[in-house]
Amino acid sequence: MKKVESKLYVVFFWFLLIFFLVLFSFVLKKAINITGSKLNKVYKVNFVVVGLENKLYLFSFTENQYLIIKNIQDIKIKFDSKDVPIKEKIDFSNKNNIYLSDTIQNFLQVPVLGYIIDDSFTDNSSLKKSTMKLLQRSIKKINKSNFINKDLEYLLYKTIFTSNRKFKIENQEIYNTDLFKDTKIKNEFFSVEILNATEHDGLAQRLSVMLNNVGFRTIRISDYLGKSGVSKIIYSDESRNSFSVNTLKLIIGCDFEKSKDSNRADISIILGEDYWKKMLTK
Repeated sequence: MKKVESKLYVVFFWFLLIFFLVLFSFVLKKAINITGSKLNKVYKVNFVVVGLENKLYLFSFTENQYLIIKNIQDIKIKFDSKDVPIKEKIDFSNKNNIYLSDTIQNFLQVPVLGYIIDDSFTDNSSLKKSTMKLLQRSIKKINKSNFINKDLEYLLYKTIFTSNRKFKIENQEIYNTDLFKDTKIKNEFFSVEILNATEHDGLAQRLSVMLNNVGFRTIRISDYLGKSGVSKIIYSDESRNSFSVNTLKLIIGCDFEKSKDSNRADISIILGEDYWKKMLTK
């Protein structure tokens, strides 16, 4: 009898050991994904959600706080000198619209880092529970999103540890870009210059408006000496690991390098033909 009990204890011990090793491996993998997310390096994350009946939401997430702007499909924008609702410029029948976040970014002139399309999402119930369910469905590939799993798991982790009272929803009749100011970028106060290395006029000015809307300090807009096919960010020693540089990397999606000499600005953005092509898709 004692031998039987001894064998049972051994089996039980190995079962527990394997269980905890699998659990530890799972938790470690999730932790690596969360810390490895590119969103972990920026302070404010804006993303678009297309919900039930093609209602458009703009989620603006900062550390432990969610601001959700609802019904942005009804916000009017200037188009050919006329005020036109955003919904008239988006093809909602295309559920694989890979340019949705770029389109909203172009219209609202604030950085939009991704989108989620989920026909079941509404704002009628608890915003926290609805957001968690939305992100879980994205991770499981039940809905459509251009975020990779690392970024979705990071957002889900942050959502879980955000209290219900930190979720706020607004219905804007008059669009207000001040809601999207990034306090980290504003407080870093790095100067930015934007140089247009293409033959397309107004490219640098257009980017400057968006960057200023979120708190950047643009001190110079000009043409670059020469043309370039690719964009580039040049940063100073002081701005290297800043929220400002990491945010620009996500907005522009280009190469970056350390400055080799003293520039007029802490951060120089050189816009190449690739950025123009990206703008054409919006």
